[in-house]
Amino acid sequence: MASRASDIEDLVGTWTWTLPKTGCAMTRTFRSDGTTTVVNGKKTVTGTYVVKWNKARTGRTLTSTIATDDGGPDCDGTRASTVGTKYQAYVFTEGPGLHMCLDSARTSCLGPYRRR
Repeated sequence: MASRASDIEDLVGTWTWTLPKTGCAMTRTFRSDGTTTVVNGKKTVTGTYVVKWNKARTGRTLTSTIATDDGGPDCDGTRASTVGTKYQAYVFTEGPGLHMCLDSARTSCLGPYRRR
């Protein structure tokens, strides 16, 4: 099931975040057709994504499925293939930033990503 355009219009584009401790960059590109590319360190993966609002429309869940993985090392140094892996994150856009969190309470988040 595809996301509605109004659910993703503020996500579409390219976002970058640099990990403070290592200086390693993560770049995420979200396209309006539901495809995505993630560059994590020297690893590049592509796949698809779907965004859904929660019932209160206070936050969105992003589900990504990895289709390709070039095998390069990610920011953690891991080269393991992620092909076929499905990831879920809670996404929040605030001002110019994008936060991707493991839970809706925002206790474990990456970001803020900045639009490029």
